[in-house]
Amino acid sequence: MKHIVFSRTNIVALLLVGSLGASNSMAAGVPSELVPWIGTFRGSCTNDDPSSGFSQSFRGERVVQPIQGTKDFVWKTSFQFGGFPVLKDYKLLTIDLSRGFFLIDEGPIKLDSYLRKNAFYSQFEANGFRLTSTERLEGDTLSIEYLTFEISPNSTTSSDRVTNYPFVAIMRCIMQRAKAS
Repeated sequence: MKHIVFSRTNIVALLLVGSLGASNSMAAGVPSELVPWIGTFRGSCTNDDPSSGFSQSFRGERVVQPIQGTKDFVWKTSFQFGGFPVLKDYKLLTIDLSRGFFLIDEGPIKLDSYLRKNAFYSQFEANGFRLTSTERLEGDTLSIEYLTFEISPNSTTSSDRVTNYPFVAIMRCIMQRAKAS
C-alpha cells in the first residue's frame, strides 16, 4: 500500500517540475534574475521512499524559454518515469518580480512559487499530501528537490506550538545545462 501512495505522490510532484532552454538572443528583455534559467537541462532523477526502501531512477529534461512579448516563460519538463513518458508543458507567470513572486500555470491549477537567490520555492497540498519544492540553479547545474509529507500530524510537542508531519518520499533531479548545438 505504501508503494502505491509513493507512486501517486511522486506523480503529483512531477506535475510541478518544469524545463529550461533558449539562446541569448531569446533573452532580450528578460529580467536579469531569470536570464540564467533560460536553457535546456538534462540529467538523472531518483524517487525514494525511505520507509519501504522503494527507490526508482529515471531521466529528466527541463526546458525554459521566454514567451515573446510577455514577462512569462514556457516551463516544460519531460521524464521517463516508471517506463512511461511524462510531459508537463506549463508556463511560469511573472506576478511581481520585485517580490520574486511567480505562478506555475498548470492550466486549472496555479502554484505559487518564490524566487530567492537563484532558487524557486513552493509549498502546497495536493491529493492528501503536503509538498515542498526547491529548484536551485548553480552555474550550469539545476537541482530539483520535492519533499512529500503526510498532511495529518504524527506528533505535537508538549508546548503545542510545533506540529510534526510524517515524511513520505523525496524526489531529486540533478541536471546539467545542455550545450548549444
